[in-house]
Amino acid sequence: MGIKKVFKSHMSSINYVTSKGRTCSFVEGRYLTDVPEEVAELTEIVNSKSNPHIYIDPNEKEFDTETQDRVSKAARDAAIAELEKINKEKMEAAQKDGKNAASGSTGAVLGADKTMGAATLLGVANSATLGKNAPESNQK
Repeated sequence: MGIKKVFKSHMSSINYVTSKGRTCSFVEGRYLTDVPEEVAELTEIVNSKSNPHIYIDPNEKEFDTETQDRVSKAARDAAIAELEKINKEKMEAAQKDGKNAASGSTGAVLGADKTMGAATLLGVANSATLGKNAPESNQK
């Protein structure tokens, strides 16, 4: 990880094959690399203007992947904390009502260890909850 050179393309998605046979895939008009041979070859292409689609944006010459990793981890940690808070609130509400969450009061299923099951978090119903909540005409 670390600092990578940013090359851009006027086209949103292109592949450039280097003289060594390596493919540089531009995604959403960007290609990041820290491979010295690629940097040298792509820089030469930009300087010589031999490929009209590839250029270096003076406002974004480099990208710090370590900063991106820290931001991604912080966002992931915040999302997990929010999900845990929501799950705790659902469990407390179900326990306060004195009902089993599977009866339909909260639409959640409490496991034997009093935690929410993965299927519940994803909104997946199982045969036990389907049978209890299905109209009589469907229970035959």
